[in-house]
Amino acid sequence: MSHDVRFSVNPFTHLNGYINENRYFAFQTRQSHALKPDFLYQIPIIGRGFIEYEKIGKKVSYFSSNQEILWQKDFMSYPKPSYEGNLILLASGDNNRVFLSDLNGNWIGEKVIDGRFLSDYSFAQNNGGAILLFSGGEVVRLNEKGNRVFYKDFKKKTLSFYKSIAISPNGQFSAIHYLNEDKDFILLLDQAGDEVATLLLHKVYPHKVFMAIGNLGNLQVNLPDSIFLYEKSGKLLRHIQKKKRSDIYQLSFHTGEYFVASNVEDIYFFDNDANILKIQKGISFPVRAIPSKSSKEIFLETKNEIFQFSLFN
Repeated sequence: MSHDVRFSVNPFTHLNGYINENRYFAFQTRQSHALKPDFLYQIPIIGRGFIEYEKIGKKVSYFSSNQEILWQKDFMSYPKPSYEGNLILLASGDNNRVFLSDLNGNWIGEKVIDGRFLSDYSFAQNNGGAILLFSGGEVVRLNEKGNRVFYKDFKKKTLSFYKSIAISPNGQFSAIHYLNEDKDFILLLDQAGDEVATLLLHKVYPHKVFMAIGNLGNLQVNLPDSIFLYEKSGKLLRHIQKKKRSDIYQLSFHTGEYFVASNVEDIYFFDNDANILKIQKGISFPVRAIPSKSSKEIFLETKNEIFQFSLFN
């Protein structure tokens, strides 16, 4: 394996590795390590090493890329690392509390966030922190050190349920998907957590939906049956009806330069004005996006392969 010099980012130094069939392969060391079948694992996808924990257990352990144990803590939580691993969310078993840890297993920032069931979270790119959404309507924006940027409570007097959240690569905008009075909405927020626009979806989706929001506040919503792209103002730019209904999980990502979305068996690339840049066929699903150091590049990971794409001007 070698780096293609047409791309500015070398995947073998940028990417952490992958986990497949109870083995962890580290790109940096080019080594593979066996994992314990009775444990669960998470990796910071552009960080180093991996996190080990039990589904019902009392310990969380962090290992280096060489499988050397770096730390082990008595956490009764489920770890959710940021892309780089510098901010780790540790959700309690009932999802009503989220502890905040750094790469060394130390409590940081707010240390613990309380809410009414953590329903979703999203990490900004380039160590930009995270945003947390609780089903009761609480939204907490954190910087990379776990300190609070803003807190909002969108609880309504009428029946409501908050389901999905996304944050822009630069952390300046966020999007919240919620149910209120038997209708689904998406609320766009600015860097202070103030409302920019509210969008009404054409139907109710009783599950998480996959959104991506750009650095300019423009939005992509990838639903099982449709793809919608909007301006920051809420104006609809493009609607694509899918030929057949897909699974709940959909790829929806913004690199900082362009959108990426799955459409049944194809991958669509859109610019910020919703123009189609490329349609890529022949990639197996499911697929997830991995950010690059360059906003022009993206990695797409399938079960057995990792693809690298770049926008060449």
